[in-house]
Amino acid sequence: MATCKQTAYELIQDVFSPCIAVLCSSDVEQICAKNNLTFVQMVQPFCRLNTEVTIRDPNNVPCAIKNFRFIMKHLHSQPPSPTAGKKMMHDAVASNITSATDGVLMNTLTTDNYFLKYSSTTPWFEAYREVFFQVTSSPEHEFVHNYLSCIFVVSSSHQDPLSQINELSQQLLQHQNTHNSRWFFSYVFTYYLLLHDVSSDDLAKAETVYQSMKSSFGATSCHLLQINSIPESAQNANHTKDASDPVMADPWSQFLPKYYVQNNISNNHTLEENSLDANADEEKTGDSALKIVQESGSIHHPLLYNSDTDIVNSESPLGNSNEATISSGYVNKFSKNNCKIKRHGLCLTQSDMDRIKCFVQDFCIQGLIPFIEKRVRMLSEQVANRKGLHRTLFGVTKKFFGNKPGVQTRFIFEFCCIWT
Repeated sequence: MATCKQTAYELIQDVFSPCIAVLCSSDVEQICAKNNLTFVQMVQPFCRLNTEVTIRDPNNVPCAIKNFRFIMKHLHSQPPSPTAGKKMMHDAVASNITSATDGVLMNTLTTDNYFLKYSSTTPWFEAYREVFFQVTSSPEHEFVHNYLSCIFVVSSSHQDPLSQINELSQQLLQHQNTHNSRWFFSYVFTYYLLLHDVSSDDLAKAETVYQSMKSSFGATSCHLLQINSIPESAQNANHTKDASDPVMADPWSQFLPKYYVQNNISNNHTLEENSLDANADEEKTGDSALKIVQESGSIHHPLLYNSDTDIVNSESPLGNSNEATISSGYVNKFSKNNCKIKRHGLCLTQSDMDRIKCFVQDFCIQGLIPFIEKRVRMLSEQVANRKGLHRTLFGVTKKFFGNKPGVQTRFIFEFCCIWT
């Protein structure tokens, strides 16, 4: 059997992690853009806790969870259209095929009449599985990937951050009132994050705003996050060398989507990275991606080792990665034409990353987990009350309509006496 990078436990934990919605102001995204990241992308590598988390059940029995993880998504993010998703999965498999002539990665099995050669790993399947879970939308009556909480992120550089929080709250309320809202409960836990740019903003002002937020929303529902300790001017001066030179480890690369759909692409603009779940503009990508597929034809299976790559790309009804596919809004980041190296976190230091980890830990331990425990207790009490009501109704019914000796005969006798 082929070996995989993840165990079954890790796979289930990653796929079915709690989902957290994020609403950011425009100036927050501008601050994060200095690192070539959105806010969701910047925080995503740190959304797994290294410490053990304890959650108590309705009977107050503690349950330890290792490597607790949650998924952050922009509130207005939408999965790609089925057509674009199919193309993305096809390219994921085609880009991770192991050559049959590579003796290092191939195992040999010899029997009496057969000499078999097979691969010990299946990177194409893991790539397909990863993209599949990214592009698959939840059915109408499935709540596994619904949001448990919402984080409001505002910048300390704004003149009135509290008014921005009110605007974001109105957006959340409007979204909850729509028919396609994706919330686990009617009441969700809201968390308030004040983002402070160390290189350009006044920390005293940020502290003042933060104290006002704590007095308004509670100390356990607020956090002050300081980032960008390296000024952008110093970053530009110190990073003029070639992009291929060794730099500090980039924890974001493995979390960034390898495929994305981009709107309004023209020949006069440079393709920029865009996450599947980071920007609200991606809600409109479904219609443009429909141009990728033709109505007829058969798919050349990407796992055919001896098939020509050009034939696979040209004859597949899912389209290829040429100009026609790019003009429709789909970009394969595995393609050699789109392998431009882009650095991330240029303005972040190790202290900034530690602050992000601290924010994630405070959000989970002080906010999200107590909220989950409270909601589980409430649901358990509701179930217990319904069971009690059922027993009461059943007991009353049995009392009045039970087969007691003499009751039915007496009732019929008295009824007959009245009419005689």
